[in-house]
Amino acid sequence: MILDKMKVLMLILASDGGTNDIYTTLQQVKRSYVHRYPEVEAYFYKADPNLTTDYQIVDDVIYIKTPETYPNLWKKMWLVLKAFEPRFHEFDYICRPNLSTFIIMDRYLQYLTTLPKTRCCSGVTHYGGQPIPFPAGYFFTISPDVAKDMINNDIIIDNEGIDDRCIGFILRNLNIGITETKYIHISHPHEHSSLLDRLQDTDIFMIRIRHFTESPHYRFGIDSPHRLQEDISVQQTLLKSFYDIDLPV
Repeated sequence: MILDKMKVLMLILASDGGTNDIYTTLQQVKRSYVHRYPEVEAYFYKADPNLTTDYQIVDDVIYIKTPETYPNLWKKMWLVLKAFEPRFHEFDYICRPNLSTFIIMDRYLQYLTTLPKTRCCSGVTHYGGQPIPFPAGYFFTISPDVAKDMINNDIIIDNEGIDDRCIGFILRNLNIGITETKYIHISHPHEHSSLLDRLQDTDIFMIRIRHFTESPHYRFGIDSPHRLQEDISVQQTLLKSFYDIDLPV
């Protein structure tokens, strides 16, 4: 059972465009289900260097006064955390998914009931060629005290860098480990047919969907030229299966 008083701040890393406008389309997909849950307050956060204020909230989008500098997105996350810092006391957890990760929300909210309320970071542990582990940017969850420590960190110079990797260094400095979560990574069409069978494991609540070109190392290759069609096909299957949503995109 989900705790009635649980409150989660969901900050979804977003930008418009992408190949064949995929990121704009994925916002439509995610928006179709994340607002269904009263436990969750969800925003898409985007960069806008032309703002006259530090941030601006328009409906479910928060614009942050910073350039879009992929993959160096730590400043963007640091600023959006600062924007919500006065409200941290309202939330039990803060989660940061990206657009391409599909979330089975009922399972995720149930999973949160197993986590500690402080000194918590939960996600998929990656190393990315560096010696310090970090929670992969697909989707991770932190407790508000950790978010506050991230804002006040003094180890990321000028708060510039790749967001998930920077978090790894901050966690090491705080001596906080990463609570591992199960997930599925869909990166090629031959994985589609087994997806729903694999999701019978009810501990899995996140599905990372990003199609790459066929190669011996396709998981780490370049995006498939058909990524929009391939990604959205999987997203639509999951929307129908878990939310009974038929979303024309």
